[in-house]
Amino acid sequence: MCSKISLFLYLKFCASPQFFTIKSIFLQQNMILFHNLKTYVAELL
Repeated sequence: MCSKISLFLYLKFCASPQFFTIKSIFLQQNMILFHNLKTYVAELL
């Protein structure tokens, strides 16, 4: 079920060029968040 929904969302968002900028911004935000989380965990240890 989840994979069907994610595939649908992938096709819906990634296949349409107007959503490409939104997707790249979202990915950048996620990368920043992930980097901050890694830094935070590293400081804890």
